[in-house]
Amino acid sequence: MQESLTVTDHKAISAPASSVAPALSQMLIQEKDHVCFFTGHRTIPQGELLSLREVLLQQIEALYYQGYTVFLSGGARGFDLLAASAALLVRRHHPEIRVIMVIPCQDQDLNWSRSDSAFYRELLLRCETCPLSDEPYRRGCMQKRNRFMVDHASLGIAYHKHARSGTEMTVRYAEKKGVSIINLRTLLEKKQTQTSE
Repeated sequence: MQESLTVTDHKAISAPASSVAPALSQMLIQEKDHVCFFTGHRTIPQGELLSLREVLLQQIEALYYQGYTVFLSGGARGFDLLAASAALLVRRHHPEIRVIMVIPCQDQDLNWSRSDSAFYRELLLRCETCPLSDEPYRRGCMQKRNRFMVDHASLGIAYHKHARSGTEMTVRYAEKKGVSIINLRTLLEKKQTQTSE
């Protein structure tokens, strides 16, 4: 197995991409059939949060038994962080699972609330990281991160319900690249329909 790149210091977040990304990128290329990425909206209705988390945990567990052992999160607020924390929870029972945070820029959490930033930083300490840039936010860096995840995975788990969003663009890019998407929003709707019948 590839050497662990687990973050042990916040300063590691700003390590030059050239010193970290190639090793992980090579591993991801070799393991692509076992790699799943997450994409979803930053805002999750409070009424959906618990159901979404439950479905997410079930999907990650099921994918593990189908051979998926590497999970990529972009680390954005909302679904990305929820998905990363769920994958870490499943990893408690399956320690061979790798959860990798693909970081688009050095200051992704600059304008976040204190609680969101603290949660993000806590997850960084528990995940492996793949910084794509050692520079501050620049236009297009989030899309670059999303394309990187799609290009290095064979499957995506999405929470996709709004058009004209970064999630929409990522899902469309994945479809163009032939990467299958499991939309948890669809699963939630089916579950709600079954419950009401």
